[in-house]
This record gives sequence, structure tokens and C-alpha cells, in this order.
Amino acid sequence: MTNKNWGPVRELADAVTQLTASNAKQESQINSQNAMINALKNKGKKVPEPEPFDLNSGVTLPEFFIHFESYCTDLYGDAKKDAWSPVLKKFLEGAVKEAYIGLKGGNLAWDLLKDTLIKQFADNVQRTKNFKIQFNAIKKEESESLLAFSIRVTHICECAHPHYGRDELADMTKSKFLEKLPYEVAEKMAIIMVDTDLAAYEYSKLVTLAERFEMLCTKMVIVEAATKVEIKASEPTSSDVKA
Repeated sequence: MTNKNWGPVRELADAVTQLTASNAKQESQINSQNAMINALKNKGKKVPEPEPFDLNSGVTLPEFFIHFESYCTDLYGDAKKDAWSPVLKKFLEGAVKEAYIGLKGGNLAWDLLKDTLIKQFADNVQRTKNFKIQFNAIKKEESESLLAFSIRVTHICECAHPHYGRDELADMTKSKFLEKLPYEVAEKMAIIMVDTDLAAYEYSKLVTLAERFEMLCTKMVIVEAATKVEIKASEPTSSDVKA
């Protein structure tokens, strides 16, 4: 290729270089403008938006309200706190959100809304704690049938763990029922379940099996007692020996 032919090629290469540099400069300017816009939008906002609250959030409702109030003060100021009440709905989930809707929380004064929700769910939290204590300490009463005991275990388990799913509740209920069976019954249940996953058994099936083993154990006790009576009756008395 002659030097004359190199001229257009150089011109084209220079044009491409200039265009690339121009595009890069334009992109840099756009990014800078966007950063400035975002900075203006967030100017003065120091408190991050709170995570939506539900009873399984890992924080208490009063702790959540401390964050929420700081967020609202930072964003809206605290001259008109009652304007925070409608904002709260966005940050609630589950039972607390349902309570907010039932109270028509957006129309309530902020302090009244906050105090009402705290009181309502403080009672619920304490109630749940009490049921958890009962569930951990539960045992079959001596005169209680296994069927009645199984129903009581189910009820207390559900009250102690109101936010658990169906499968979790089923596993906990079955485990607790088996754990608290009389020793003789539990021993026989363990033998038949040794190679079977607990999840494979319906709760009602476990209760029925336990009832059958309980009846069997009762019959065995009666037979053993009767046998002992017969043996004792067949033993010679002291008068027979003397004779």
C-alpha cells in the first residue's frame, strides 16, 4: 500500500478515536449528573429505611418503633407526628399489619397508635411465652387417656408456636407425644419405628399404635399379677407343712 493510500485510513482511525473519546466524556458527564441528582435526593437523610416488621423479625415492636421514629423524624421532621401514622402501614407485615388495618391506624394519632400496638402484642408475646413453658414441661397425667393427651399436646404446641408452618408443627407435636409416652409403650413404639422416618407416620396413626401398645401392656400386667396370685395360692401353707 502506497503512502497516498494510508492517508484515508489514518483520517478514519483519527475520527474513530475522537468519537470514542467524545462518547467516554459524555458518559462520564451523565454519570456525574446522576450522582449529583441522587446526592440531592438523599441530602439530609441519615437514617436508613427500616426493614418491614413482623413478629418473627428478631426485634421487638418497641425496638422497631425507635428505628421508625428516627427515620420519620429525619425524613419528615417531628412537628406533626400524627402524619407518621399512615406511613407505618408500609413497614408492617403479618399479624401486626392486620391489627393496624383493623384499628384504621392511618387515622389515629401517632402516640395512641404506637401505644395500642405495643400493648396488644406485648400481651400476645407473654401469652406465647407461657405456652412455650407449658409445652416444654408437658407430661401425661396418670388418669389421662393417650387420646386426650395427644389432643392437649397439639393444642399447646400450636399456641406456643403460632408462626410455625404445618410441617414444623406436625414434627414437633409427634416428637413431643413420643417423648412423653409411658416407658413400656415408648419402648415398643421405638422398636417398630427404628427404620422409619417420623414424617412417614400420620399423628393419628401414632396415637392409635400407642393406644394398642398401652392396652397390650395393661393386659400383660394383669396376666403377670394373676400368675403371681396363682403361684402364691398353690404354695403350701405353714399348717400344711406341719401336717
